[in-house]
Amino acid sequence: MEISVSSSLGGWISLAGLLVSVLGFSFAWSQLNRTATSSEESNRTLLRVGNRLHLNLLLGILPELSQISAKIDEAITKNDKNSVIGYFLKFSTTANSAAALLKENHKNLKIEHSKRIENKRWWSKSKVSDLVYLDTSETEIMELLELGAELTTKTKGALVRNPDPNILIDEPLTKTLEIIDTVTSRVSGLISIIQVRVS
Repeated sequence: MEISVSSSLGGWISLAGLLVSVLGFSFAWSQLNRTATSSEESNRTLLRVGNRLHLNLLLGILPELSQISAKIDEAITKNDKNSVIGYFLKFSTTANSAAALLKENHKNLKIEHSKRIENKRWWSKSKVSDLVYLDTSETEIMELLELGAELTTKTKGALVRNPDPNILIDEPLTKTLEIIDTVTSRVSGLISIIQVRVS
């Protein structure tokens, strides 16, 4: 009888050990899953903070384009070639910065979206649908900014190389001024969109 009691006791101890192992494994699995989910959420939070920073920087940069455009018009009216050259350089730099920020924001949104789809689990609380992409008009603005930067740089170079102290209103200058006007008018709409996203 002693043998059966000790074997029965050994069986219960083995069963209890198995139960503790299963519970420990389940707990460890849930902790690993929670850690993975928190890591994913931290990465998404960092991307969102980066996106918001880009958008806030854009809110500071984009209005400058309109101010520079007005100064270019004023300098042309006064036939102040050196000021026009300086403002073209400033417009080019500012437009390139804005285009780069828009591209980076768009890239970060794509990364976040792909990670959300890749990591989408039935128990995940994140939504794939709550991301806002650049729409086609914003992509067009990005291309316009790049074109405006390129044209102002080329026109600035032509003005610098021209020994005449007067500003010659020729076709390249007229085209550059038209692009600058288009960029500044389109940027005002983009500023409104960004303000809504940031708020």
